[in-house]
Amino acid sequence: MVKNDEQLKNEIKTNLDSIEVPESLIRFAENVPSLVEKELSSPIKKKFKWKKTFTTIGATAAGLLLAWNVSMTPAFGKIMESLGVIWSISPYQDDNGLTEASKHSGFAGGVTTENNGVSFTVDEVIADKKRVFIVYHVALDKEKSGNIEDLQDLWFEELKVTDEKGRLIVKQKKDSLTEYGEETNGAHFLPRYIQTPTKTEDQKDFYGFMEFVNNGETNYTPEELRISIKNLYEATNRTEKPNREYINFDGNWNLGVKLDNTIVAKEPKTHAGKKFSIEAGGKNLDLSVDYVKVYPTMTSMKIDLLSKLDEGKGILYTYHLEDENGKIYNHIEDEILTDLGNTRPQFESFYFNYPKELYLVFDEVEFTTRDGGETHKVGKKIRLF
Repeated sequence: MVKNDEQLKNEIKTNLDSIEVPESLIRFAENVPSLVEKELSSPIKKKFKWKKTFTTIGATAAGLLLAWNVSMTPAFGKIMESLGVIWSISPYQDDNGLTEASKHSGFAGGVTTENNGVSFTVDEVIADKKRVFIVYHVALDKEKSGNIEDLQDLWFEELKVTDEKGRLIVKQKKDSLTEYGEETNGAHFLPRYIQTPTKTEDQKDFYGFMEFVNNGETNYTPEELRISIKNLYEATNRTEKPNREYINFDGNWNLGVKLDNTIVAKEPKTHAGKKFSIEAGGKNLDLSVDYVKVYPTMTSMKIDLLSKLDEGKGILYTYHLEDENGKIYNHIEDEILTDLGNTRPQFESFYFNYPKELYLVFDEVEFTTRDGGETHKVGKKIRLF
């Protein structure tokens, strides 16, 4: 079950009593249910997936993962440092595939639009045929914007992202349900995470990031992303001045970001699948990996459950990838949200550091029902190549 705003706040405060978590990150949770409803294949799944996601964010934050010694390009490293705590509690700070892909990105950066003393700049874009990751910042002209020292996070009154042909990818509007684009020729390009502009006390600008993923089975990334923003408003007053009026910025910011072809042009490396069996809770499960596709920023595969589930039960997997040296490539997300046993999981990529052998490791299997579920340790390792 998706945690409500108050539950998530309490969890973060418990884990991070010394760090102030931006309200904009918490408010991201408000947009999750509509996406879950759109992609859901089974009503049982809604009870589990997103709970796990937000619990992970809280636990990660508690660890204070502010180590910037990961090898990356100087520009990308500087941008990640600017994101500070926002990055450290995001799902991306341990994504080594994304970090490695940043070294090969040819995006020049600095695409900017300005209106009424407020500028919106795209600093970094990492993109392939499966995934697009964007880092941006908002800068305010103090002379035109007034007293902004107390301002710490912003929200878009309206955000719209389309491709170069004007086809909708996402539209978020204040007090409205989020709209998503439709599947086209087997490709379904959707937003997965949008962090709105936030700054810490030692920063003058507001940083955020966006991730878009093709959740279809056809290789596709737009040639250009067109970002349109209408008005910015203060997400919350987190100062000791409770009676201060909220700060709003009227304006329109429109820009097009052409995706650099350096990585986008690279085709995924594809491996044939195989059939296998695992045992969980005394039940033998026959499964099939139909394919494995390794993109520069992530690894995607398709898994089908060949065994028949008992009436009223679902099944969820906990798994990761592992190479011949024991190096782990973590599970990122699933392209389809279902507990029917058929899924398309996504893992960290190893595209630029290819292993000789790759294994799919099932850590746990959970059998779900509408009233709860039972989890069983598995520890089964399947060699993929």
